[in-house]
Amino acid sequence: MQQQFDEKIKSDAAEHAVRDLVWLVGGTTEDARANDHFQAVEEELSGEKLAVLLDKNFQRLDPNGNGISQTEIAAALMTPKVFSVDEYAMLKLVAKYFDTIINLSDDEEGKETVLTRTDAQVLSQFLVHSKLKLSELRRWIAIADGTATEQDIGPPPMSGK
Repeated sequence: MQQQFDEKIKSDAAEHAVRDLVWLVGGTTEDARANDHFQAVEEELSGEKLAVLLDKNFQRLDPNGNGISQTEIAAALMTPKVFSVDEYAMLKLVAKYFDTIINLSDDEEGKETVLTRTDAQVLSQFLVHSKLKLSELRRWIAIADGTATEQDIGPPPMSGK
């Protein structure tokens, strides 16, 4: 029981650290300029390129072989100079959409906590074959599972009158 409690504390701390880092590198809606920068990065990095870069860097991001955790993403975000510009853009997008990506496949017992190879492969299928971007995939999933906000759905269509 204590071990589960300790793991929960570590997981929560890692999640908060990743959110803070994503904000620092320009990826939340709290700062409109940062959000604009993040959207520009997403526009420049196609879904297919993101999938290729994630696959290429998976082992590097998951040195212990148990899936990429938020702690490992946070550590990578803190070392931008060891990644190419595109690789770092991929890291920022993976951090921003981490929860969406880890829930693409039901490959962990209980709550999904790490990005597994299976998650990466399912993500690749969506991004490459469906020609979606991560933001579009997240919106599509939110609409499908009923958690979409007004911002995800957009304004109602204009009447023709």
